[in-house]
Amino acid sequence: QTDPGFRTEHVLTFNLSLPDATYSKPEQSDAFFTRFLADVRALPGVASASGIFGLPLTDFSYQISVHELDGRLLSSDEQDALASPQIRVVTPGYFDVLGIRTLQGRPITDVDNATAPRAVVVNETAARLYWPGEDALGREITVGTSLGLGRGRAGGTVVGVVADTRDFGPGEATKPEIFLSHSQMPVSFMSIAVRTASPNSEALLSSIRERLRAIDPNVPIYQARTIDQLMGDSVAQPRFYMLLLGAFALCALVLAAIGIYGVMSYVVGQRTHEIGVRMALGARGTQVLHEVVARGMRPAIAGLGAGLAGALALAGVLSRLLYGVSATDPLTFVGVAIVLAAVALLANWIPARRAARVDPAIALRSE
Repeated sequence: QTDPGFRTEHVLTFNLSLPDATYSKPEQSDAFFTRFLADVRALPGVASASGIFGLPLTDFSYQISVHELDGRLLSSDEQDALASPQIRVVTPGYFDVLGIRTLQGRPITDVDNATAPRAVVVNETAARLYWPGEDALGREITVGTSLGLGRGRAGGTVVGVVADTRDFGPGEATKPEIFLSHSQMPVSFMSIAVRTASPNSEALLSSIRERLRAIDPNVPIYQARTIDQLMGDSVAQPRFYMLLLGAFALCALVLAAIGIYGVMSYVVGQRTHEIGVRMALGARGTQVLHEVVARGMRPAIAGLGAGLAGALALAGVLSRLLYGVSATDPLTFVGVAIVLAAVALLANWIPARRAARVDPAIALRSE
């Protein structure tokens, strides 16, 4: 239920990789994606479409050091001390397609073309990290990169700050990110994100393939998935671990409850003769019941204490498998203790109540 920072519903994604022999120049790559996205947006059932180099939830990582901040060249020690940002290259409309909020300034738009001043959009984490306590808008940042068909540096003026997103899954911490305009930093590989008006994406994908063949039949579409599918894949492994460990934990709890109930019930049943003697000597049923339950609960409480101490000692083993809850979560420990204490109480109370209702003469003859 963690908010990833972007909308996952009704978004179809797929990858395109342009052959180097045909698209060796930056303007060729830019022209292809500009035309293709325009054709996709014109299709019925398409609300918006955009491209990104570094689609969220795909384990994509292109991380590079910051070389300059506000025109000042950073030393190698400063670069090592400063967290390297994730580089993303996007076309206009990307933040609208995924519903990523623009907090300050503006997103990448059509004005950020090849002849315009270099524009950069950063996320909250990057703005806070590189310009702590200051306004990031209008600041300059330069990173070293091999992106852009041979260009060695990338960056520019920060024109916008967008909300943080969990690009590596809901359980991963947000990383600093820098978004560049594809027109200013063209790449030959991009993921296309298409927001659809309905969840039926199969028919739409066929129409998109037709538009692509009309532009260049040598460029294939591959890895077509929805963002919902990507989100499901990103939590598939931890969800499996959760279900597996949850099943084992439930089995352990049931076995513990059965064991406690069986042992306690047997011990109280063995005291039927003693209860009969007490009743014959004038003890009231409520007194006998209270005494038997109190005596039976002492070892149960001691066992719960030992169990809680052992669980606390070993809780660190599970810390890597947990998210959003500590390994010593009080609710979990108290809940399990209450369940087992309730089982022990019932295991004492039910047979003791049954024995207290038996005629003393019958109870005395039980042995």
